[in-house]
This record gives sequence, structure tokens and C-alpha cells, in this order.
Amino acid sequence: MQVIPLAEQPIDYAKEAVGLVFGGERTWDQQKYPDLVKFLKYSVVKSLIYNERTSPSVKKRVKAKVPAKGPQDQDEDLDLSDIIASKEPSADLVMIEKDTLKNIRYVLRNDDDALLVMEELIKFNKPKEIASDLGITIDETRNILKRIRRKATGAIN
Repeated sequence: MQVIPLAEQPIDYAKEAVGLVFGGERTWDQQKYPDLVKFLKYSVVKSLIYNERTSPSVKKRVKAKVPAKGPQDQDEDLDLSDIIASKEPSADLVMIEKDTLKNIRYVLRNDDDALLVMEELIKFNKPKEIASDLGITIDETRNILKRIRRKATGAIN
């Protein structure tokens, strides 16, 4: 059994999960999870712990080697660097990301410039590269980025 230290106590994850759901930041799909407790446990808390485990701050906090118990209860070292680096995003995180992008695209639907710039951002292009690719000035790009942030914040909230 591998032991990876958590930054918070289990009760803290539960409190945060309840706050996210009742604060409106996480939407409860009653058809998929008719039981709210199961939704909190298998979706929200699971993603909170996953996010903590894969964040850069955890890589600094957790040593590269963590003691683990083997089948003979012998102490052995477990190398976590490969485990952390190879983690794929969970299905619920991918769904949240897709829903967020869909909401942002929807609020930008009447702003063609903003849609183009956002697509460039998704490709991880920097503002200078975006300006060059789209044939606009860096100032225009920055103004469009401000519009995107303003509208995206409204879409996410």
C-alpha cells in the first residue's frame, strides 16, 4: 500500500466539496449521481485530491521517494515521479474543461476577433505570436484578451 501525504485532512476535502456544490461551482448531475453523497465522494472529492496530487506544489512537497509497505511488510522505496508525471486527467476533469470551453465560446459567439484569439490561446500561443499570426497589433491583441477575460469570467461564474 503506497502512502502519499495529503496537504489537508479528509474532513477538509469534504467541506470544500460541499462548498463547491452548494456554491454553484460544481454542478450536481442528478441523473448520473442520484445520491448526493456519492456525487460528492466519487466526483468532487476525487477531483480535489487528484488536482492536489498532480499540482506542481505537491511535487515539491512530496519527496521523490515515499516509504511504502511491500507484500512482506518490508519497507521499500516507491518512486512517485513517474506516477505523477504519467497521470492522465480524470474523465470528470475533462468534462468540466469541455463544458467551460463551450460556455466561453458561447459568450464569445458574436465577437469573431475574440473567438480567433481564444483559439490561439488554446494552442498556448503568446500574445505576441497571436498578433503576428492574425496580422493585428499587440495592443489590439491585449484589448481582445481583456474582453475575453471579462466575458469568460462571467461565463464561468
